[in-house]
Formats: sequence, C-alpha cells, structure tokens
Amino acid sequence: MCSIPGGLATTGDARLLRPTPTAFTDKLSVISPLGAGLTLSRFGPRFRLRWTSAAYGDFAMVNALAYNRFTESHDTSGVKTTLLNWGYYYALGMTLASDAAVDWRQWRFRGEASWQSYGSIQGQDRYQYTGVVTEDFKLHDTRLTWRVTFGYHLSGTPLELGLAAEGIRRTGRLPGVSDRYRELSFFYQARLVF
Repeated sequence: MCSIPGGLATTGDARLLRPTPTAFTDKLSVISPLGAGLTLSRFGPRFRLRWTSAAYGDFAMVNALAYNRFTESHDTSGVKTTLLNWGYYYALGMTLASDAAVDWRQWRFRGEASWQSYGSIQGQDRYQYTGVVTEDFKLHDTRLTWRVTFGYHLSGTPLELGLAAEGIRRTGRLPGVSDRYRELSFFYQARLVF
C-alpha cells in the first residue's frame, strides 16, 4: 500500500474504504478574481431605489451534487482524489448576480438572485500520471439562489421587522448520472438599521 503524508491511502483497498453510497454534504467555496458590475440608484427624501447587477469569472471548490448517487452504482476507485475523499472538485465557472432594493417611507423591499455554473478542471490531479486517477471525467454543477424580503422600520428606533422567502436550486451531472435539489424557506427577521 502506498500512502502520502497525513495518512491518506492512494492505492490498495484502504483507498476505497468509503460508505456506499457516500453521504457527502453540500459545500461551495468560490473566489471571483475577475468581474464587472453595474449599479443604478435614485435617492429622494422618502423614496430610494437601488439596482445592482454583476458578472464574475470564478475559481471554485464545488460539492459534486450527483456524486452520492453515482456511488450507488459505479466503481469509484479511479476518480479524482478530492472527489473520492471529500466529495468536491476544483472548477472554473461564472456567477451572475442581481439585487434590487426599494425603500419608501418606513417600508423596505429587497429582492436578490444569483446563478452559478461550474465545470471541473481536468488533468490536474497530483496522482493523474501515477495510475491512481483513471477516471478523470467531466463534472458540472449549477446553483440558483434567490431571496425576497419585505420589511417595516419602526419609527424612532433602529429596529426593522420583516418577512422573507428564499430558495435554492442545485443541479449536478456526471457521466450517466444527474441529480437535482430544491429548498424553499420562509422566515421572519428582526434587524438593527443604523
């Protein structure tokens, strides 16, 4: 058996000791080094409007949404190291985001949405050329999030009370397997506004 510093096995049966199917949870880490944004605003004594939109090029570590389902029926012995051990992959992609806020007297409305799309980086696993990674297939994931908030600012106080709804829609694809996930939440909030 061959292992690397930290005790992670790279060959032999120890490399494959994973629950089947795997149960990796959702995670996403994004760096957006390039992008452009546009903001339009109108301010008055009792009415304010602000709209912002932006587009970014991203480098990300993305949870492969379809991987848990993939492990139910496929051999995982040759997949990318980070995918096998932690359920995520390195990716390039983009983020499109927009939000709008309207304040009228004590009332406030805010809506925001973000769409992200990522494709895996191929051929860069450190074990690519040692024969450990034999299945360097393309992975693709998307994530759409939105939130709508309606609030009321109590006169003479910094307190704002509000109602909100938010949603997440994820899709993921691997060769021969796809998965999707939806979540919808409703909640109330209390904010301090200075």
